[in-house]
Amino acid sequence: MNKLSFCGLLSACVLVLASCLEGGNNEQSQSGVCGIVRFDMKTMKTVIDAPLSPSFYDPQLEKLGFSDGDCVIFSYNVNFSDEINSDYQTTGIVQGTISQVSLIDQWPCTPYILHDSTTLIENEQPVAYAISTSGPSFYFSEKLFLTSDFKHETEQKTSWNLYYDPDLPTEEVEGKTVYSFFLRAVMRDEGKSPTINGGVINVYNAGNFFKETSRIEKGKGKSEVYFIINHIKEIKEDGVFTWEKSELCTNPIPEED
Repeated sequence: MNKLSFCGLLSACVLVLASCLEGGNNEQSQSGVCGIVRFDMKTMKTVIDAPLSPSFYDPQLEKLGFSDGDCVIFSYNVNFSDEINSDYQTTGIVQGTISQVSLIDQWPCTPYILHDSTTLIENEQPVAYAISTSGPSFYFSEKLFLTSDFKHETEQKTSWNLYYDPDLPTEEVEGKTVYSFFLRAVMRDEGKSPTINGGVINVYNAGNFFKETSRIEKGKGKSEVYFIINHIKEIKEDGVFTWEKSELCTNPIPEED
């Protein structure tokens, strides 16, 4: 079984801002960045926190109506030569132009088997890949950002279910203790043509899962948590369906845990 590192996916999707100074180019643009909206008490500003980066600030953020804890995907342009960013390495905040900001749906991560794995949920749909390479997937600030390949109609409304069972025995794979998630997608409102076949990004509040598994694995002297995501890969016309496992994923255990 291959190992898919969430750290690797994160590095591919988010550029470390400090590196832009090395080549003498002090202006940087990036699109498709995921982050979490936060009200910074020190500066009294609304910022967006993103992994491996300073926090982003744009005065327009206050006017867009976002709330503390909202998850967004956005584009930005930052000029590090601008005097306003002269002390960003101290403040941890850079100011620039943030554009194309969109909310990402957030869903719970439930610590029990939410649905019987031997039966379909009404209006359930298959998920081609629980973890898609077409978009970002990473764990950050107690949020699991997950892009999944999913065939659906335009403007379709979908409910996403991610759950795990703390009492479910773990698997041992090549000497690694592997935990299991279950991901299920249920259409709640039909959409319209055309049909879209691509990555859909959601955020799951998985802090409790990673805190507990990190505690357990660190107690064994481990530095990573291993997990897979089970999903229904195919549903045939007669209702017969097939479960699939994602690749083996890893998430590093923070030093403070």
